[in-house]
Amino acid sequence: MDDLKDLKIGITLGYEYSEEFTKAMNEQIIKTETVSRDELNYRKLLGKRIDIFPNDPTVGYAQLRSIFPPEKVKLFTHHPTPLVSTSLNLIISKKCKDAKWYIEKFNSGLKKLDRSGKLQQMKADALTGKYDATITEK
Repeated sequence: MDDLKDLKIGITLGYEYSEEFTKAMNEQIIKTETVSRDELNYRKLLGKRIDIFPNDPTVGYAQLRSIFPPEKVKLFTHHPTPLVSTSLNLIISKKCKDAKWYIEKFNSGLKKLDRSGKLQQMKADALTGKYDATITEK
C-alpha cells in the first residue's frame, strides 16, 4: 500500500476491494475517488484526474474495447503485479444429480488445457479481445 500512497486512485461504488486496500483507504493512507460506474474511472484516467484504477486486466480491457475506439484503448496499460489475487470457481446446483460428474469433467479438462499450454494462450487471447462479442463502431 505504501507504493500507492502518492497516487490518486479511482474506485467504483459497490465493488469489494482487498481487506488491506480497504484498511489503507479507511485510514487515509491512500487517496481514493469513488464513482458509480467503471466507465467514469476510465474517462478520469484519460483526463488525468486519477492516476490508477484497480481492475482485473481481462475485464478492464474488454470494458475499454466496448467503450472506446481502438486508438483510445491503446492509451491504457496495466501493471503486471496484481493488487489482489483471487480465484474463480465453478458453481453447480446441489439439485443437479450429475453435479459430481460435471465437476470431475471440468477439472479434468482444465488440467489438460493447463498442461498443454492452451490455458495460458486462452488467457492471453482474452486480454487482447479474441473472445469479445462483436463490437459496433464508435
